[in-house]
Amino acid sequence: MTDNCSAAKARRKKLIELIAAAADEIAAIDAEMQNSGKLGLARKEEWNLCMVADASDNSWMQLQE
Repeated sequence: MTDNCSAAKARRKKLIELIAAAADEIAAIDAEMQNSGKLGLARKEEWNLCMVADASDNSWMQLQE
């Protein structure tokens, strides 16, 4: 594997971790707003419209090496 490829995979992994952390923070804010009655969503299923994979799951990287 080239250095460029390794660096790109490392940057990609870091971005996935940042996205997962942001999704966790958004979910916590939504839960706090829901608990205070300010979110106004009809159903709990509507809280998280986008699912983000767990950043610790890097099994896809092993397949590509």
